[in-house]
Amino acid sequence: MRGKNKWLALLLALIVPAAVAAMPPIRPDALGKAAYYGDVNEDGAVNAHDALLVLQYAVEKTTLSNQQLTAADVSGDLLMAAYADVNALDALLILRYGVARLNAFPVELMKTPPRDTLLLADLQPETAYEGVATLQFDFFPAMVRFGNVQGGYFDGSRWIVAMTHMQNNVETVRLQVLDPYGNTLALSDELPLDHANNITYHPGLDRLVVSHCQGAENASFYTYSLVDPHTMQITQTAAKEFPFFSMAYAPSVAQYASGRWGGETIDVCDAEMRLLHTFQVAQPKSLSQGVFADESGIYFVRSHTPQSGAELLVYTWQGALARRIPLDFYDGMEPESINIVNGQVYVMCDSGGYGHCYLITFRPVNA
Repeated sequence: MRGKNKWLALLLALIVPAAVAAMPPIRPDALGKAAYYGDVNEDGAVNAHDALLVLQYAVEKTTLSNQQLTAADVSGDLLMAAYADVNALDALLILRYGVARLNAFPVELMKTPPRDTLLLADLQPETAYEGVATLQFDFFPAMVRFGNVQGGYFDGSRWIVAMTHMQNNVETVRLQVLDPYGNTLALSDELPLDHANNITYHPGLDRLVVSHCQGAENASFYTYSLVDPHTMQITQTAAKEFPFFSMAYAPSVAQYASGRWGGETIDVCDAEMRLLHTFQVAQPKSLSQGVFADESGIYFVRSHTPQSGAELLVYTWQGALARRIPLDFYDGMEPESINIVNGQVYVMCDSGGYGHCYLITFRPVNA
């Protein structure tokens, strides 16, 4: 069976044929729009017939042309490249749209970056670039008092974002789980994770690794916690022998990278967090925030200060500064975390009270 929605497909197998039988074979688009997304059978209408066709495809009872697959991908999964398939979720969305229970498909709400910008893999070594931020979604805290966005992890199918609350000089966290469109899926219990400045994932441990960063005690700058990504419960809290504001794990090289204090020191550890290398680098003028790491390098996203705008600093695993890329966030839009999924750069921001997810693309500085 295609996709990850087996039980949804079985449920729809009961519902959709009944819906088809109860309606005329062809009817106008329920919302009076020119049909394209959702019009899988290409008859000019969006209705249960299209949902049934998608369901048949999901259970491998029929095939669809490339044009039909594009029309069927109303959830945008193919664009997100997380599921990379048309499945029963698309059938359900088409069915809801056909009976006017949905005003627009998620794929229609997805925002695309300017055509003259580039992805990370397209950047040339000797060219200077600026980052262009394209809003993907806004989201509100699931609990109002936990309204400060901090570290975030994105795997292409869901976000896990640290939402913090300060009371009596003690900061606590709830982890808010979002789908790729910013809808809240779950909320953890209140967790003692201090500022939760960064969240990364170690697949070998099947654990989120949360950098505590600042807290009521100076020891917080040395502290991390392992969190079960399924239960959202802390399974271990420990300390390193050196401070770090953010720490990221790169599975492809089985190494951690972290930054100290103002960003003047970068540490590299092995998969068991044993220190391998320490590099002294020029201290940035921007404010330390989140970090991401992969086989290509170490990516620190940093926010505004009176001396600097927001920026993305990219270092090699040998501690050399490879790129400094200004980001076009206004003062007050604070980038908190960075994730790179299938070559696309996502930055989660806080603006005091709610969060914003941006896709970052790149443009030559003098273009």
